[in-house]
Amino acid sequence: MALLSFLFAAAPFALALVRAVQTGHDMRLLWMALASFVGATVVMAVAKAGGRKPSLVLALTGAFVVATLLAGLAAFADGARAAPGIWAVAVVFGLFCTVAQTLRAFSRPRT
Repeated sequence: MALLSFLFAAAPFALALVRAVQTGHDMRLLWMALASFVGATVVMAVAKAGGRKPSLVLALTGAFVVATLLAGLAAFADGARAAPGIWAVAVVFGLFCTVAQTLRAFSRPRT
């Protein structure tokens, strides 16, 4: 499962790199992928660091929401203006990063 986790986490970055190479200058997807990954990772780390054992469903829901919002905000901050397209990509990136975190949580021994 660790390999699948890595592949899901790497997919948004791979898409972003393809876009950057195709255009030669468009780095918006790279910033969106990074923001989404950091958001999902931080939420899961905070949930795990809490004093009590977190609900996995609650932590993953929070990770998805935060990852999606940060990806969308990163796109807007970088000058993107097509809101439906931005949020569609943000949802996909948030979903991929959340699935990666889910697989990572199940691939590690529980403490």
